[in-house]
Amino acid sequence: LAVKKAKKFLKEIDVVLHVAGGGFGLKDKLIKNDDLKKLLQINLGAAIEINRLVISGKNRRKLLKLVHVGSIASNEAVGSVGYNIAKSGLAAYVRSLGRELYKDKIVVTGILPGGFTAQDNAMERFRKKNNKDYKKFIKTRLPRGFMGNADEILPMLLFLCSRHSSMMGGCLVPIDAGEGKVYQT
Repeated sequence: LAVKKAKKFLKEIDVVLHVAGGGFGLKDKLIKNDDLKKLLQINLGAAIEINRLVISGKNRRKLLKLVHVGSIASNEAVGSVGYNIAKSGLAAYVRSLGRELYKDKIVVTGILPGGFTAQDNAMERFRKKNNKDYKKFIKTRLPRGFMGNADEILPMLLFLCSRHSSMMGGCLVPIDAGEGKVYQT
């Protein structure tokens, strides 16, 4: 319903920014199927359905940007088992869909942030709940020695939402302050 209203009001949607997601405290190593389904629906399924609704219909006049916020957990396995699975699925979806839709003037991209703070996000809750382990995380995982914040991620999101991102189809940009250890050759 929301996508239908947006299409009617805007006539043509230029950008969709997907930011929903999280682990929602589901940390069981042997995750239950129902819990995994919840994580997949929130982190991946919602984006798939919204994209389908936005794309369906008419031929595009303008470039459409579908931008997704993933996580370095997609290839670093730094979160819970369920979260890692969900974010890996999102990364595969962005890469695959990006290749498939490029010819239709649809640029599918995303970012893979590492730990950062924002109002009430996971890292902010971690800091408040266990400041000692939070400081240890920074010392052992962040080479620059301090936690980033959402303001440092916004410029990349703005770029991916802009017309200048047309060469980024299927790309996922890590923004992790050196936290990640995986690299592509």
